[in-house]
Amino acid sequence: FLNATLQCLIYMPSFCQSITALPSSCYDTNGSSKKLHGQRITVGLRSLARMAHGIASMEKNEPPRTKPIAPKTLHSLITSCKTSGHRFRPGRQEDAHELLVHLLDAMHEGELFAAGINPHASGWRDRLPIPRLDETTFVHRIFGGYFRSQLLCNKCGYKSNTYDPFLDLALEVSKKSLDSLSSA
Repeated sequence: FLNATLQCLIYMPSFCQSITALPSSCYDTNGSSKKLHGQRITVGLRSLARMAHGIASMEKNEPPRTKPIAPKTLHSLITSCKTSGHRFRPGRQEDAHELLVHLLDAMHEGELFAAGINPHASGWRDRLPIPRLDETTFVHRIFGGYFRSQLLCNKCGYKSNTYDPFLDLALEVSKKSLDSLSSA
């Protein structure tokens, strides 16, 4: 589950371009080694993407890496953090979607904290200097979207729309459409 998820992320062009373009000091903590879990994950994924695409080698004028990459740092970050009552454990079968949601949420939260926004504080959205500022992180720009809920008044025909942000979207694939990937 870990390798599949990381490979999908690292070879997704928009994600890879965004994360490798982050400066090395993107989460500088002014000499302190105290970074949030999401910030450490972002830095780890940045390093992994730069290694996988040969960026780190080019900057050091080294030949491209030909050996497989073992994401040990990310593995230890993921398995050491307990989130929402769940702990990812080595050697245990896990859900790749669950890991992806964890990674996206952690990176999104880390970026908010780096911008001085505490998403755990009560009423934090009401105190944002710009409405929906939390939806401008690189994670939200790549994976985010909006659900639209619409209510229609049968008497006057007025349509009321509500938009709710999301970072992942689960789609049901029916058995009828399993003939090919494009028809699914």
